[in-house]
Amino acid sequence: MLSLLGFLLIAFISLFSKISNKEYVEYNGVKVSIDIFDRMSKKTYPNDKERREFILCIVEKLANSEEIATKYRKELENGHLDVIFNKIASREIQSPIGMEECYTLAKREWTLKLKEEMKQSVKLNLIGTEFEQNYNIDDFCNCYIEEISKYPYNEVYKKEFQESEINQKIWEKCMTENIK
Repeated sequence: MLSLLGFLLIAFISLFSKISNKEYVEYNGVKVSIDIFDRMSKKTYPNDKERREFILCIVEKLANSEEIATKYRKELENGHLDVIFNKIASREIQSPIGMEECYTLAKREWTLKLKEEMKQSVKLNLIGTEFEQNYNIDDFCNCYIEEISKYPYNEVYKKEFQESEINQKIWEKCMTENIK
């Protein structure tokens, strides 16, 4: 019985310390909890310094967006940034200006999950366009993601890569291979 009480006391102290150790940063008058985002980002960004730079950049862009700071203040304050990311991904809200820059701050490795997320993002941009009438979007996206994933992720996200001849050639190659 005593060991059960000891276990419960240790569990309670551990839980309490996790709850009370929330870390906040403040931008644009919004106090944003970043501890959940930090824990969720550890696998993707194992380097503590790079991960922190990335997180602070993202949080700053989100909090400085008037639309996001107004509509999603509670989510920012509670650290539920995933809700905001899902709204951006589904195009319910616009991605804040300059947020892409944040993805270039930390070295990020390509994973199957990351490739799938990138594929869905590219696909979402192409659905409902003239492109969809002429090309097989799924196959095009598979080709495009496989080709760009040969380059470092943080380089692919840079505007210079997006406008580069390399990216243009990848785009053209995948288009040629996936004409309907």
